[in-house]
Amino acid sequence: MLRNTRQHIPVWIWGLVLGLGLILLSTRGRFTTNETALQRHFAAQPAVPGITLPQLDMVNLAPDIQRRVDEMQQIMRRGQPAPALTPVAQNQRVRVEIRHIRRVAAGVQIQGQVTNVGSTAVTVPIRAFELQDNTGTSYTSADTASVPLGPGQSTPLDLTVPLPEGRGLRLTINLPPDPPLEQVLVVATD
Repeated sequence: MLRNTRQHIPVWIWGLVLGLGLILLSTRGRFTTNETALQRHFAAQPAVPGITLPQLDMVNLAPDIQRRVDEMQQIMRRGQPAPALTPVAQNQRVRVEIRHIRRVAAGVQIQGQVTNVGSTAVTVPIRAFELQDNTGTSYTSADTASVPLGPGQSTPLDLTVPLPEGRGLRLTINLPPDPPLEQVLVVATD
């Protein structure tokens, strides 16, 4: 007497395996939840006439400031993290702290944190962040993502800008109805 010893695998198990495979493929193996909407690559926009900041005339600066700017430029050329010239900007609702700036293959990476310092919730859209270099070129994100922050909550800020070497960079944060916050991150030198 011959018996069929093959075991049949229920169809629903194949569906489960296929579903898990598709999830793994769509997340590219990343199952962490600490990614935020404030991690984006920005694109260059046409130059705006009349933008002259941030640029320094090194000749008119005090020697210790000249040395600090030169050291920062050298650190960035080596691809190491350098401090922003204006590391913190704050109003009644948010505090934006830039921890460091580093030159990467795609341009310049800006890393920091955004904190709700107010007493009510605030939504911070990626479009609130605009960067400009000293030639007038503006760098923005077309993304519509945002991060809701309750009082006292923070989120990482990780922006990448295709900034050519030797240019200065200023960050403007627009969160109406508050006036814009500005931070000089990197300066161009003569």
